[in-house]
Amino acid sequence: MNIKDIPTELNPNEGLEIFTKLINNNVSLEESILTIIGRWVVKEEVVDNVNYQYWINDEVFNWLFLASRILDANKDLIKMDLSLSFLFNTYILPGGDQTILTRAFPPYKYKAHLNFLYGVLLEESIIIVNDMQGNKEALSGLTKNFKNDSTYLILYGYAYDEFIRLYEYENKLQITQFNSLNDYYNFLYWSWQYRIKNSTPEKIAYDTHTGISYLWNLKDKK
Repeated sequence: MNIKDIPTELNPNEGLEIFTKLINNNVSLEESILTIIGRWVVKEEVVDNVNYQYWINDEVFNWLFLASRILDANKDLIKMDLSLSFLFNTYILPGGDQTILTRAFPPYKYKAHLNFLYGVLLEESIIIVNDMQGNKEALSGLTKNFKNDSTYLILYGYAYDEFIRLYEYENKLQITQFNSLNDYYNFLYWSWQYRIKNSTPEKIAYDTHTGISYLWNLKDKK
């Protein structure tokens, strides 16, 4: 099968069928799966009682969920080590070489992919790094009674509970807990947008650097 002959829009059944044909025609896993993801039109689906929500507010494309969905449907065809190798490749991380994605994804999907990298994955990492630093300083005696509220005060200017209330107010929500990973991703993406609007360029650059360094250090340890 010639990739140029594949339609620019694919529903799930078409996508899975063509993916299998590409693999059987010895097209690499990377090229096969990214080709299908670039053309996949469904933004959310339920498969075997699992809700796969690939998009957040039509702005964030978590295509790793989609990749997992495609790989799971072909687990008898693709070896586990190949699947894991693909899912942990460098373009999954902020600062990684994104060239292959710019070729595989249309512009709107690539932009939404970057929103996921920086607005969700990196934002969570920045929160984790600040939590770790605060706990480290508390243990060394540099600060007293460290609480996670300190992280949110540093990054967003509010204690955690206050920040959640602000999120609820602006989004007309009422949250007792995050009921799904996607709900949490929504919160992270909104938090990133809020921080970018309210931080200085110097603080944004510093936080971005520390978050990216943390993620790449984790990758190097695997």
